[in-house]
Amino acid sequence: MAVNNIQPPAELMKLIKKRDSTKRSMDTIKTFIDKYNPKTKSFNQLQTRLDSLIQYMSKYESYQDEIEDHESVTPDELNHRANTNDFFCSLKADILDLIERQTKAPSNISGAPSQPIKKIIRDTMKLPSIPAPTFDGHLQNWVSFLDAFNAMFHYNQAYDALVDRFENKSLIIQSHVRSLFQTPQVHEPAANELRQLHHHVVSQVNSLRALNQPVDEWDAWLVTLLCCRLDPTTVGEWQLLQSTKDLPKFTDLEKFLANRVSAYEVGEVGNQSTQLKPSSASVRPIQKRVLFNQADKIPSKERQCIVCPERHRLSTCENFNKMSLSERQDVVFKNKLCYNCLFPGHQVRQCRSGNCNKCGKRHHTKLHTTALVNLTNADGHQVQCRAILDSGSQVCLITKECASRLNISVIKSSLSIAGIGSVTAKTGTMITTTLSSRINEFESFINFHIIESITNSLPSHHININLFHIPHTIKSCLADPYFNQPASVDILLGAEIFFELLFGESLKINPFVKLHNTSLGWVFTGAVQINDISPTSTSLLIRYSNQSVVAVTGQSYSNKFSSEFKAEDHFKTNVSRDNLGRFVVRLPFIQDPSILGDSRLMAQQRFYNLERKLLKNPTLASDYKNFMNEYLDLDHMEIAQETYGPTYYLPHHCVFKSNSLTTKIHVVFDGSATTKSGHSLNDILLCGPTVQPDLISIILRFRIHKMALTTDITKMYRQIRVSPEDCDFQRICYQDSPAEPLKDYRFLTVTYGTRAASFLATRCLLELSYNVENYATQRAIQQGFYVDDLLSGGQSYTEWYELYQNLSNELNKANLPLRKWWSNSISVMLKMSTPESDPTYSLTINEEDTINTLGLTWQPSTDCFKFVFKDLLRPIHMTKRTLLSNINSVYDPLGFLTPVLIKGKIFMQQLWFSKLNWDTPLSIEMQTTWTNFYQGLKSLELLSIPRCVPFDNTASVELHGFCDASQNFFGACIYFRSAITLQCQLYCSKSRVAPLKASTIPRLELCGALLFAELASIVIRELGRINVHCNPSNVILWFDSSIVISWINSDKPLKSYVSNRIAQILDLTHPSQCHVPTTSNPANLISRGCSAELLLTNTLWWNGPKWLSQTKDLWPPVKCPSDNQFEERYLSWSIMIRIAAYILRFNHNTRTKVVSNRRFTSLSVAELANAEKILLRKVQSISFASDLAELKAHKPAGRRSALRALNPFLDSDGLLRVGGRLINADIAYTSKCPILLPANSKTTGLKGLIIILLL
Repeated sequence: MAVNNIQPPAELMKLIKKRDSTKRSMDTIKTFIDKYNPKTKSFNQLQTRLDSLIQYMSKYESYQDEIEDHESVTPDELNHRANTNDFFCSLKADILDLIERQTKAPSNISGAPSQPIKKIIRDTMKLPSIPAPTFDGHLQNWVSFLDAFNAMFHYNQAYDALVDRFENKSLIIQSHVRSLFQTPQVHEPAANELRQLHHHVVSQVNSLRALNQPVDEWDAWLVTLLCCRLDPTTVGEWQLLQSTKDLPKFTDLEKFLANRVSAYEVGEVGNQSTQLKPSSASVRPIQKRVLFNQADKIPSKERQCIVCPERHRLSTCENFNKMSLSERQDVVFKNKLCYNCLFPGHQVRQCRSGNCNKCGKRHHTKLHTTALVNLTNADGHQVQCRAILDSGSQVCLITKECASRLNISVIKSSLSIAGIGSVTAKTGTMITTTLSSRINEFESFINFHIIESITNSLPSHHININLFHIPHTIKSCLADPYFNQPASVDILLGAEIFFELLFGESLKINPFVKLHNTSLGWVFTGAVQINDISPTSTSLLIRYSNQSVVAVTGQSYSNKFSSEFKAEDHFKTNVSRDNLGRFVVRLPFIQDPSILGDSRLMAQQRFYNLERKLLKNPTLASDYKNFMNEYLDLDHMEIAQETYGPTYYLPHHCVFKSNSLTTKIHVVFDGSATTKSGHSLNDILLCGPTVQPDLISIILRFRIHKMALTTDITKMYRQIRVSPEDCDFQRICYQDSPAEPLKDYRFLTVTYGTRAASFLATRCLLELSYNVENYATQRAIQQGFYVDDLLSGGQSYTEWYELYQNLSNELNKANLPLRKWWSNSISVMLKMSTPESDPTYSLTINEEDTINTLGLTWQPSTDCFKFVFKDLLRPIHMTKRTLLSNINSVYDPLGFLTPVLIKGKIFMQQLWFSKLNWDTPLSIEMQTTWTNFYQGLKSLELLSIPRCVPFDNTASVELHGFCDASQNFFGACIYFRSAITLQCQLYCSKSRVAPLKASTIPRLELCGALLFAELASIVIRELGRINVHCNPSNVILWFDSSIVISWINSDKPLKSYVSNRIAQILDLTHPSQCHVPTTSNPANLISRGCSAELLLTNTLWWNGPKWLSQTKDLWPPVKCPSDNQFEERYLSWSIMIRIAAYILRFNHNTRTKVVSNRRFTSLSVAELANAEKILLRKVQSISFASDLAELKAHKPAGRRSALRALNPFLDSDGLLRVGGRLINADIAYTSKCPILLPANSKTTGLKGLIIILLL
């Protein structure tokens, strides 16, 4: 839709729910504190609640930050933080007050500061007291009493004994020095290791200083010792800071380390895995570093095994696998490992690894794209190898074993491979050879970097290929005929060749598996279910909780994804065909149907209400009766027999569709009506996944076919039978007239209104396609249907007629008859034979008539899309709710009317800012504005938009995208251009409302570019599905903003907001970027909007800029944005100085808190002079750095200095001037001692000075 729905996006709703859940947790703590009673609740509960409150507030802040950054956030959500902050501060203060009152001892002095909580708790914990000995007065007990008393209270002897034993200054000093020499080695520049080393060394040095040792004179050996213990990167950075050859001080090195630790800690807060690059080529050799994307194995060092001394995963340890079940459980328990993946750090409920089928749970695994290829060895012979295709890897890899088989001479290289978690591995050799396909003549010369191993065997388990319905024409062209059998991987083909292999053609095998056509053959991708898993070393133990332990290669799936798998599996298990070819299915129950209560009374009452309505409208009652009798006549319904099992009765009512060409009356059944138990039929049914393409994808492909074809399946749901065991859950109450008794019926087919109906019907259609041998017909069934409506076609009459015949034959085999056939060619329609039994088999319409298909209005006679608008029915009270309903009634999936509908969105946005409630009546002025806007849409009914774009052949296809933005909206539009006929036509467009949080125009234009990339990726994908492959060089993105072009092409680090979106753009597509004048940018209409009258005749919108319909030599010249554009604007030194002065004034005013001391008048002479001096000092500090350092140290210029002959000196302003014999001349000071500037440096010119100023 061209208009945003009132409901926030699902992504934003998810964040809001998480935030509100956290707020409710804080409310629970508030309730506890309000009811807290120290007599019944322990003191520790207060501290626990305080810790929990702080954690919840931290989570709340995180979620709220994400919400406020979302583009669809509302003002109410932006104001949510203030109230919560007040609530948190108040609640935290209440808890601290309670803690202070509870922890104060009776002897505390009034007003004494409260102690830290941990200390209070420690002080209140009492050890068992030792009673002092008492003397009872008997002389015979005196000696024992005295011995006991001296042993308990004779502290002096104990103190003297300790001093005598340990007060040895020589040994103490030697111990500290020995500890310095045993300082641990730092292996990498990480905060943790550097912090420990810094603390260790400083504590030992301070102890030695306290022992009166001359540590301040030990700089030489302390610095040397410390540098030997630091990693090379840190030592290199320390050496770069040493500007002199003097011996560095230990205190300087200690400060350097302290700053380094602080910097690394800050970096690790934002990035959990800090990666440091060498700051100088002299410190570490520059190595090429590439990314390696792999989920099964990372080329890294394995963990130390906890069972044996070797380094490998516990799951692959032979000693561990030889243990008994109880022994393995004991190892896992003692080492606090996860019982699911055998890794530390989390519990089973937090584990993301998948479950194992061996314990009765479903296990899913990733289906990798493998292929058998030929590599040329040293003798020129072909050697077959197994390859995995990985678009996330920047290089191609080969195992060491495979490289040795080829016996090709290796080449030295230096390559660092970064895997998941920033773990790196190095390879120092590579080979070069020719890769060729087994299927066709494809060849490519590739560099392979040699690595020990790439991954484990793939797939991880044997896959039952009987679950896949692979077409016969494709089965013989599989890239890897043994893709289902675990085997080793020899080579990895990365991004440098990955995209050259793809043809863009794909085939959906089931909702989770796809086939893609490549130069190596057809490859599989997706997720598959493993039902029969053979025991391997990765299936380690099963705990009494029935929890499986498998390797970490498993995947975790959301509940929704899991339920979709269950629905798919249920369908495969229970689907069948009867003797007439009809599909027979079972209802996919997720719970036992016995939980359903009685529903007949509810259904009976709903029917009586319906009957009273029908009695008031005899025509409607007659149509309703005919509809129900048709159910009986077609054997889609029967009288229900008495049963003692669970049942469910569906309430029903009618819907009148005036625009339907066949059935005007539709009866709707309510599967969500609750029974007496509180459950409905839909509550206990699985919904199932979506198995058909989205509507926009179908329409985009529909615009390519020169000869269109539309049809739909006759009563699609009712052509699919439901197994007799489940029919009693589809009962209804019905009678023809009030004079007849109310009867119970049950449906024998899939019933719309039940939760699983759509999935069952469309999944049967997909199941039918698996048995179709003709590829074009199979593709039309899988990609052209939206529920029961088909939009397809062909490029010629032969192709069209063949598709028509094949579709009819294949669907008739499943008793799914097609009707309402139509095409844009009247001559073709006349050749179709219409059976007498079905007058609606093919449509007979007049030249002016239109057809509604998938929500679009299509006029076959002109082959154009049309728009029809309902009359505006003014309600009693026009509110924000009614306006949203009006604008949502305009259906425009491809964005033809975006510039006009933008006006409506702007009006809605103004209503939003006015903070009106949904049902508050609008002012008369607002009502008039909206009425004029909506009624103006009626003029758009004159539009005739050609359905078919100018498509000749794949090589001639060009896609031109335009994007633009304003403070309110940003959008993009794509034009389809033929390089042969030079025709250009609007293909689709998309717009979005700018975030409420203010942003700059360049950033919004970047959002428009991202919107184009998203739209273009969909267009390219859908064109590829019908074998229209657009060359990447023919995808061009036009901007009227040179800033965005420079961002996309920049190699410099950019702000996160910019770099993240550029990364998404380049990930989705790689368009060429060109500059277009604003007057020639059709996307300018999206960002600003226009009236309906102007859109009717706006050729810029419908056909793009005029020059797009001309040859390329007449297009606007490509202008590369220059980094020097700014400096070229200023051509005089005086303007440069004034700019510098204003920048310095701004700096002064921002730092001055007293307003009266700020400067607001015209620039003074002093400010201009100061600005000039700063610019000159900056130039000199860059060009004459060494000379300035010598002169500041009161030394003459160095022997090798180019300025030595000029006898330079520093004046009172710190400027470098020429000295010499003219110093005593009777001329102006600036003439006899001119300021020194470099002769052949860029900084001498005006441009250089501007660059310096901006640094």
